[in-house]
Amino acid sequence: MRMGLRDRRGSDVPAQIDVVPIPEGPKLAKVLSLGLGGIILGVATAFIPPHVPQLILLPSAGLFLAVQINGQKAKVGAIHGTCPKCQAAIDLPSEGKVWSKDSWIRCAGCQEPYRVELLSG
Repeated sequence: MRMGLRDRRGSDVPAQIDVVPIPEGPKLAKVLSLGLGGIILGVATAFIPPHVPQLILLPSAGLFLAVQINGQKAKVGAIHGTCPKCQAAIDLPSEGKVWSKDSWIRCAGCQEPYRVELLSG
């Protein structure tokens, strides 16, 4: 899995991005526990009034969180590069943020935004 930076116009920005893949085993355990936990809590609270909101909200919340976690592929590590606009160094330490399709960073010198993207190939 290769990642890179792109500016607002879609031009590639030379940078080195460390990518930490999320292991499938622990992720699957989280997905199953959230999904099944939401369903079990929803059914278990069927005897506590008000019944209908709990029967709908708890399983829905558990399944929503399970789907969100299942879609996670990698965590973004440290980012090193040079801003093409102001020539300032882009050096961000590893924050452990989960990569999503809308992951953006900003140059510390000129505040130009750059998108962290999955590179094809």
